[in-house]
Amino acid sequence: MLRGMWSHVRRHGIAYAALFIALGGTAAALPGNNSVHSDDLAPKAVKAGDLGNGAVKTKKLAKQAVKRGKIGLDAVGGAQADESSFQGLIQGDGVQSSRTFVADAVGFLPTPLVLADIPGMGKIRFLYCGAYANNDQMRVQQLSNDDAQDYIGVGYVTSGNLPAGTGQQEHTDFDAGHFSGGGGGVLLTQLPGVANPGPFGIAALWDYKLFRGDGAGASSAHVAVSGFNDSTSSTPQGHCYVTADTIHQP
Repeated sequence: MLRGMWSHVRRHGIAYAALFIALGGTAAALPGNNSVHSDDLAPKAVKAGDLGNGAVKTKKLAKQAVKRGKIGLDAVGGAQADESSFQGLIQGDGVQSSRTFVADAVGFLPTPLVLADIPGMGKIRFLYCGAYANNDQMRVQQLSNDDAQDYIGVGYVTSGNLPAGTGQQEHTDFDAGHFSGGGGGVLLTQLPGVANPGPFGIAALWDYKLFRGDGAGASSAHVAVSGFNDSTSSTPQGHCYVTADTIHQP
């Protein structure tokens, strides 16, 4: 009989431990060595105050050990997580920047506007904001630095008169190649042969990818440029509004 009771206690030890804690308030440890399983935790049982600074490390979490709903919202923040243990999960240290300009529709600008400046490679510049008489045109240039070593550049632009969806002609232009030592190329939004321009001007999107090398050691940059020339037949001397977003991976 005693053997049967002992076997029963062994099979239901955790249940008896929980009952003992509930009745007596005495702390008890879970079985195992440095192990916590999902079924050991009630929903949202883990809160921020329960985790010491630097308590969470990637190597301490077994796959599927902590499941959705077990940890309360805001339980793990920067103080609780040991950030050094996450190194290698996110590769790269890209630098982001944004620049916005307004230019008069005078044709070639007296001073080009630098939309993006990528160290070791080159610049993306806004060169031309044309009035309606000059075909409602905008031009953006990729220009390598004078001391730049060879890199690959790929650029693309698509543009059209506004408003969209009323049959206006759409224009695309693209350029790619090896660039170095002050070389470059221009992508323009020219819409030749348009008999009835849109009444609100022209819009365009440029997309540039620059890179050197391959694999994990490659340097790269992505520049996205948006442009709007509001020159029309009724207001030929309008303005160009341009903005560029850049991310550079050294």
